[in-house]
Amino acid sequence: MEIKIFEHARRVDPERWRRLNPTPRQTRAWFVASENYFSSTTHLYVTAWEQGALRAVLPLYDEFDPAYFNVTECYDPMIRRVLTKFRFLCVGSRLGFEAGVIGDPRAASELLAAAVALARDRKADFLAANFCRAPLPGWRPHGLGHVFDAHVLTTVGRSHADFLASFNAKKRHLLRDEASRSTPLFQAPLLGNEDRFLTLRSLSCERNGSHNLLNAAFFTRLAEAFGEDLTLIAAGDEAEWTGACLLLASENEYCAQSIGVLKRDHTYFNLLVHEPLRRAYATGRQRVDLGAACEEAKRRRGATAVPLSAYLRPVSERCALLVRGAKPIARFSRGVKKICAACAALGDHHFSTEPEAGVEHHDTRKR
Repeated sequence: MEIKIFEHARRVDPERWRRLNPTPRQTRAWFVASENYFSSTTHLYVTAWEQGALRAVLPLYDEFDPAYFNVTECYDPMIRRVLTKFRFLCVGSRLGFEAGVIGDPRAASELLAAAVALARDRKADFLAANFCRAPLPGWRPHGLGHVFDAHVLTTVGRSHADFLASFNAKKRHLLRDEASRSTPLFQAPLLGNEDRFLTLRSLSCERNGSHNLLNAAFFTRLAEAFGEDLTLIAAGDEAEWTGACLLLASENEYCAQSIGVLKRDHTYFNLLVHEPLRRAYATGRQRVDLGAACEEAKRRRGATAVPLSAYLRPVSERCALLVRGAKPIARFSRGVKKICAACAALGDHHFSTEPEAGVEHHDTRKR
């Protein structure tokens, strides 16, 4: 395979990138938005080509966002303070929670070898990868490994009704009741409504004890990059929104990127689960990514947990000695809670995982 490195996602042909079958957070539009929003960060794209065809992409950036969870936060405070003095080249995007190789996994070894060489050329001390859905070949997780889970709904049958019918009788009744109790939902443009959506998002974050670290410019960049592949679903009426959810689309998947509601009621799960599912059936898409956190509530609605792993790859032997044997904290509850709080602040959903009114905690899907 031939390896090529690009400094901008726009330099890669959009149709060739689309053929890699990316998730919404792996699309070319996602990285264009990231470049536009984090304009001071250097973005690099290591690509693998075979007979003139793009086979895979490994996106990289050279700076940790202080608001964004990174692998150093998995270690105890002493090691973490030392690690912050080093320079990192990171796999993925500063905007989101998905790192790794996009496209053909058989190209992963060559892409990662090229990334290591690139890190050495740029005098980086570590290669870091946050939230990988697939293992990185040849990379040892250095005690990190599985950090937490994302949650994905897969369509069943031909309609939302078929999906609900796949649950046992009791849960089917509860979810049908939930789906029928929402306030009216409608589609609204994001451009021109950034502040309105941001207000709802900020209210949700305050209620959950986190901070909304995204501003209106972030949503503007997202809307400009995604175009028709971005959908804003609002609840209530044109004069007064009671909630809104931002959906990003790729060829086969929707991603519930951000959500905000005035109060926690049935509207939340209609915006997050039921309406995206209806749209997935209507457009022939097969999955809806619900993000991380609030895992029990999402699993009770049929979501499957997708493990996300973090990797730290020393570029030099000196750095390898530093982290070898260091004890990570991510496996303990305090580390997991800290990571979930970071997820909430950046657009995922951080409600209590206690059973909400109207849905039994112990119900399971029919087998």
